[in-house]
Amino acid sequence: MDKIDTFLRGLFKIEKAKRMLSFAMAGALAISIITPVSSYADKGFFGLFSSEEEQETQEIENIYPQEIKRDIEELLKVRINSFAIKVDGETIAGLRTRLEAEEILEAIRDPYLDREDGVKILEIYFKEKVEVSEEPVPQELIGESEEILEYIRRGTKEKKVHVIEKGDYYGKIAEMYGIHVSDLEAANPDVLPRKLQIGQKINLLVPKPFITVMTTENKVYDEVIKHETVYENNSGIYKGEYAIKKRGEDGIRTVEAKIVRANGIEYERVVLGEEIVKEPVTQITYKGTKDPPPRIGTGTFQKPSNRGYVTSEFGWRWGRRHEGIDIGMSTGTSVRAADGGVVTFAGYKSGYGYVVFIDHGANMESRYAHLSKILVSKGQKVYKGEQIALSGNTGVSTGPHLHFEIRKNGVPQNPRNYVKL
Repeated sequence: MDKIDTFLRGLFKIEKAKRMLSFAMAGALAISIITPVSSYADKGFFGLFSSEEEQETQEIENIYPQEIKRDIEELLKVRINSFAIKVDGETIAGLRTRLEAEEILEAIRDPYLDREDGVKILEIYFKEKVEVSEEPVPQELIGESEEILEYIRRGTKEKKVHVIEKGDYYGKIAEMYGIHVSDLEAANPDVLPRKLQIGQKINLLVPKPFITVMTTENKVYDEVIKHETVYENNSGIYKGEYAIKKRGEDGIRTVEAKIVRANGIEYERVVLGEEIVKEPVTQITYKGTKDPPPRIGTGTFQKPSNRGYVTSEFGWRWGRRHEGIDIGMSTGTSVRAADGGVVTFAGYKSGYGYVVFIDHGANMESRYAHLSKILVSKGQKVYKGEQIALSGNTGVSTGPHLHFEIRKNGVPQNPRNYVKL
């Protein structure tokens, strides 16, 4: 009997609440604001009652929780008269004034009007049917301009981010969340993947905008015409080696094209015309056909380079012994093996800078120091005259040159006793 009495008193309270809520809704419509209704929604249905009535209404909620919850949800489906932004007939947002709605559409469109030099926008429009109309809009779709703009651009109100920690990179993050690296790139167009900073926030959700901005543009630009390369056999060059007879040059052509983009991403290009400004020059390259000598020591040595001149001799200088000969030459000059053999060291050593050691057998060794680039590796067999490096100025050096040594039984020898320099 007590429960029945409580239920009957509860029905009276619900009817009272309905009248109060209807009054609040009418007031909101009259003054075009939703704050009163929102406050009721925040408090919940029973927030309409006074503190003395709360205990009784709670008893009703305990008896019929699902029925009451359903009634509350129906009561709170408030529709406020506003200006709806509709996409293909579906309302996606509502603003208080028409001006606010139109400004949002302009903010979506205008960034695609700013193009680089040489580009003329011929047409800009929305792919979808987009309109603004005055009509009742569900309360949950109404918001401030900035919020609505972000919502339309992202296609969702959901936000999911990852905060960069030490050791993070796109591949690791993608694997962690079960997505593709391409998704991260699309979700973060302004982020450079190779320059991630600790504490930086990375979006994990790929934007799917409600509105697609289409542009048709006319673009005039220069395009490189790659030169061709033809080869001529040369019996004076070893097999596997090449030498340029005539250096090629790329050409240039000016192109006019019509380009269609969707949200700035190109998906169609039609070339309207082109004019060659500079013809490409074909490169002619010699291709070696001569059989190389055996990759073992011959017992005789040749100059390590056909360029340069001796700038410092073997022997004592500056109070210490100079264990080789310095040959002055510009950085990047070809350095070749003085005899065939096996590379025993190729890397950096203090003093020498980048250096190559070659064992020629019979306890003979040659060394090539201060290099800018090494072209061989440890354990590699080389033949006499094979290019092994480029000269440079690394290590302890007073200028670009090649330091060349010949050693017998590990003891430095005067290279002039073996090579005519």
